[in-house]
Amino acid sequence: MFQAEKGANAIPGYTGFIPSQDYDQDLLQIQGNRNHIPNYAGFVPGIKSENLFGKTFGKITLLSSTHEHHRGSDLPADIRYKSEIKEAYCDQRDQRGRDINLYGKLDSETSKALAYTLSNLTHFEQTNNLPKRCDSKDRQSTLTYEEALQKLK
Repeated sequence: MFQAEKGANAIPGYTGFIPSQDYDQDLLQIQGNRNHIPNYAGFVPGIKSENLFGKTFGKITLLSSTHEHHRGSDLPADIRYKSEIKEAYCDQRDQRGRDINLYGKLDSETSKALAYTLSNLTHFEQTNNLPKRCDSKDRQSTLTYEEALQKLK
């Protein structure tokens, strides 16, 4: 059977890109450097069909290998009603308060790395010092509407 040579199907007068290598071989069969996780074969021991997601591969593998995750579909209430947002995020006001308390204990390099300066810390208000809302019974008055209008004038 007739086999064409490399330049047989070239367009006459074409001066554009001409590949230097012939890519007829299967690219999947070429063994080269690959980016992969060492010793990962697609199977993590300890995980069946559990809801372990939303974390990095390393955290999920650690949970499953140490058997610290809950197994089965009957979850306790503290796990069942805990969303991923509640698990991953904390109240930023509380976190900021802890950071402010820690600021005096940090050395200057660490505080620079955390981007805390005294100007950042002066605008923070502690939420624990806010006055509590009074009860609805305390807010009730014996004044009538007309008496209240007279007091305002």
